[in-house]
Amino acid sequence: MRCVWRIICSRSSCSKPLSPACTNIINTNFRHDICNYSTLCRPTLNSNGNPAISNLFKAYFSSTSTDDNQSSSKLFQEIENESFHEYMSNNDNYKNTIHQYGKKTDELISKDEFERIIAVEKWDDKSVDEFYSSFVKVANYASNVLHEPISNSKYTALSLGLKNHCERFRLEQLIGILECLRFWPETQGTKAPNFKLAIQSLDHACMFRRQEWDTDTALKIIDLWFGLRLMKLSTFVKKVIGRLIEKPNRLSQYKVVQIFFYLNTLRALPAEISLFNMELELDECVDRLSVCEVGIVAIGFFKSQKKIHSNTLLNKMILKLLDNVENADIITTAAILKLIRYTAREDNIPLSMELIDRLLPKMDQFTLQTNLHILLLCVELHIDNYKCVSKFMEMFLADPKAARLKEMEKLALGIANFSYDSPLAKETSRTILSELKKTERREELALHGRAFIKCVCSLAASGLYDQQLIATVLNKRLLKEYYNSKYTMGSEVVALNNTVELEMPDYKGDMLDSKTASFIGRKYSLIDLSMKYRVKKDLWIILELLETVGQMCQPNCHTLKYILPHFNRPDMIVNVTDELKFKPVPQIVLDKENFSEIIKCPAGVRLLALVCGCRGMFTYGTNTLLGAYRKKLHQLTLIGYLPVLIPHYEWNNMNSNDKKIGYIQKKIEHAIKEDSSSEKTCESRV
Repeated sequence: MRCVWRIICSRSSCSKPLSPACTNIINTNFRHDICNYSTLCRPTLNSNGNPAISNLFKAYFSSTSTDDNQSSSKLFQEIENESFHEYMSNNDNYKNTIHQYGKKTDELISKDEFERIIAVEKWDDKSVDEFYSSFVKVANYASNVLHEPISNSKYTALSLGLKNHCERFRLEQLIGILECLRFWPETQGTKAPNFKLAIQSLDHACMFRRQEWDTDTALKIIDLWFGLRLMKLSTFVKKVIGRLIEKPNRLSQYKVVQIFFYLNTLRALPAEISLFNMELELDECVDRLSVCEVGIVAIGFFKSQKKIHSNTLLNKMILKLLDNVENADIITTAAILKLIRYTAREDNIPLSMELIDRLLPKMDQFTLQTNLHILLLCVELHIDNYKCVSKFMEMFLADPKAARLKEMEKLALGIANFSYDSPLAKETSRTILSELKKTERREELALHGRAFIKCVCSLAASGLYDQQLIATVLNKRLLKEYYNSKYTMGSEVVALNNTVELEMPDYKGDMLDSKTASFIGRKYSLIDLSMKYRVKKDLWIILELLETVGQMCQPNCHTLKYILPHFNRPDMIVNVTDELKFKPVPQIVLDKENFSEIIKCPAGVRLLALVCGCRGMFTYGTNTLLGAYRKKLHQLTLIGYLPVLIPHYEWNNMNSNDKKIGYIQKKIEHAIKEDSSSEKTCESRV
C-alpha cells in the first residue's frame, strides 16, 4: 500500500529555503520547575518511547523524533496544574484543605523482613495497625530498592489485605496509605492486577467514610487523589464535588476556588451538572480574589467545558487581569485567555480588545504557545488586530521548526480569516506550507491529522494551493482514518472540496463523493429552508429579505438556495432585466436540490445572488467582511452570478416595509449598472 505521507514529502528536498522576515531572534524559551509527582499508571509506549497509536501509515513514519512538539502540550498542562496547586499549597487560606506531604522516609526494612511480610497469604486475622505498618514498609522498599509496581504478583496478598482492612482505617491511616501510594512505581495501566483492586478498595473506603467528614477533611482527601493523578477513577471525588457545587453559598471563597481547580483536573462534566450557583457565588467574591485565583477559576470553567452565563462575571474576570497584567504570570494569563475565547459574547469584546492591546508589549516575553491564546482571541471574536497577528507571524518565522502543528494551523486560519495580503503574511503562509512538507514533520502530521487537514484548508482559503497536500487531505483513506465517518467530518473538508472544483480545473486527485459532501453541507447549515425550526436572531435578516422580495415579485421570480453548499447561510436568487423588471428564475435552477451540488448559473442568463451580510460575517466593529465571505462573493462570480451584498448595518436602518423595498431596488439597480458598465469596458478594450 502506497503511503500518502511519502507523497507529501517527495519534493520537500527541492523546495527553496525561506528566509525569515525578522532577523532578531525572539526568545521563546520558558522554564518552570515541575513538582515531581509520580503517577501510578502510564500510557502504552511504542519502541521509540512515543505514545502508541493506531494509524494506517505508521509503517512509514519518519525515524526523526518529534517528542518536543508532541509532548509540549501535555507538559504545559502538567506545569499549569502544578503551578496552581503550588500557589494554593503556599497560601495560608488553603492550609486546612490542601494536603501537605511529609518528607519521604529513607528508613528501609531489611530484605528478610520484606520477604516475611509478602509471604503472608492472609491478612484477615492481622490487626489494622499491623497491616498498615506492613503496607507502608513494603511500599517504601518496593519503590526505593526493587522499583517494582504494585501490579507484581508478589503483592497480590497485600492488595487483598488492603481490600479487607481499608474500611477500618483511622483517618490518619487512610491518608498515610494514599500518601505512600504516590511513591510506588508506575503500572502499565489502570486495569493492571492489584492496582485496580487497591484503587477500588480505597475509593470504597472514602465513600464509606464521607458522611463522617466535614468539608475541610473531604477536600484534603480529594487533594490526595489529585496527588495520585487518579481523580477520574474515584467515585468519591465526583460525588463530593457534585454535592459541594450544588450549595456553594455554604463555602468560603477559597473553597470555591479549590473546587474549580479540581473541576479542571476532572475535565468534562455531565451535561446535567450546572455551575450556575457557583457563578452566583463567584459574582459576589471575584473582586476579592487574587489574579492567580481568578486563573484557577477560569481554567476550571474551560477544562470542564462549562461556559459562563453571566457577562458581568466574565467582564469582572477580564478587569482583574487588566489591573494585574504586568504582574500576572504566564500560566495565569493563558488560563484567563482560554476562558475568554471559549465563552465571550459581544458584550465582552470591548474589554477583550483592550486586553489584547495591553498584552502586545508582553508577547516577546511569552512563548509561541501562550501567544497562541492571544491569536485565537482575535480569530474567534473576529477582532482584526494586525499588530497582534503580525507579532505572532514574526515569532513563528524566527524559528518555524519550534512551532507545533497547532500553532501553524491557527496562524493559517488567522491569515485567511482577515484576508491578510502583506509580504509578511505571504511569507508566513509559504513557510507553513514548506513545514507541512518536511519529512521530520511526518509523524506529527500523522498524530494530529485533523489539525493538518484544517491547516491545508486554511492555506487554500488564502489562495495558496498545493496539489500534493490537497490530494492528501481529500484522500479517502486519510479522511476515514481521522474522522472515522462522515458524521464527525468538519465543514472545512467540503469547503476545500468545492473550492478545488471551482478554482483548480487541472486538479486530478481525490474528491469527496456527492453523498458525503451533501450530508456535511446539510449538517452545518444554519437555516432549515422548510422553516420547521426556530432561526437565530443573527439570521433574521435572511427571513426578512425573503418576505420583502416576496412582496416585490411573483413566487417564481425568486428562490432561497444554498448556491454554494460549503457556506452555512443560503442566498436569494432573483432574475432581473436591465429595465429592472423581475423575470421567472429558470426552472433548471428551481429544480436543483439544496446541497446536492454547486448550483451554477445557466449559460446565457444573468441571475443576481442577494447575499445577506449577517453580523457574524464581519470583523468586529467594522464593515469589513471576513475572508471566508469575501471568498464567497468571488466564487459566486466564478459560477456566473452577480452577487449583491445586503449588509446588516444598512438593512437594520430600514425601519419600514417601504424603505426595505426601496433599498433592495436601489441595490439591484446599482449592481446591474456596474455590471453593464464593466461589460462595455471589456468590449471597448477588445
